[in-house]
Amino acid sequence: MSFRSFLVSLIALVALAGPVGANLAPNPGFETGDFTGWSVTGDGILIDNVFPNTGLYDAAFSALTTDSDPGVLSQVQTTSPGLSYTISFALLNEAGFSGDSFIVQFGGYTTTVTGDMAAPPGDLPSLYTAFSFTAPSADIVGSSTTLSFEGLQDPSTNQAWNLDDVFVTGSASAVPEPATWALLLIAFIGLGIQQSLRTGVHRFVPRVRDRPTRSTRATHHG
Repeated sequence: MSFRSFLVSLIALVALAGPVGANLAPNPGFETGDFTGWSVTGDGILIDNVFPNTGLYDAAFSALTTDSDPGVLSQVQTTSPGLSYTISFALLNEAGFSGDSFIVQFGGYTTTVTGDMAAPPGDLPSLYTAFSFTAPSADIVGSSTTLSFEGLQDPSTNQAWNLDDVFVTGSASAVPEPATWALLLIAFIGLGIQQSLRTGVHRFVPRVRDRPTRSTRATHHG
């Protein structure tokens, strides 16, 4: 591969590169056995070790739709304005009742899962159902964004919600990060240097004049 081709490939790769898709959620499966990395307000949220999706623990939500202070589980995450984020998690509604609701909020994005959508047997071996939602970039306006979950059950069912394995990942950015700009700048400088060197070689290579052949000399002196 030529140097020019290498630089062009580097520019293309850097332009397409986005933030690494690492999970932004600390203690995503509650495997500390508590809510380290999370904040709990209100009533009815506890650590459960009976119905985990993976590992030993999950978070159970037992607040009723009639509760005056239903529990909210949340954490603040570092985000980049202008990026969209994907929120994925495993969820189980033991009753499978459509009147139960599980509210997910991330920045300005909100969605609700009803109990029938997370009813057993689900689509995972644990009987949970896997969910994934994308919060669009328009809903992410600051460098820190709160992720929150609230599970409510109808008094007639009295069956808790179970949450496990929370993942939050950022999508590729349309606007390069500072490190990306630096790599692009290096690549463009390299192309400029290569072009200058090529131009200089063409400019200063002396022109070799044609030397007369024997037949040419004979013609001139005949």
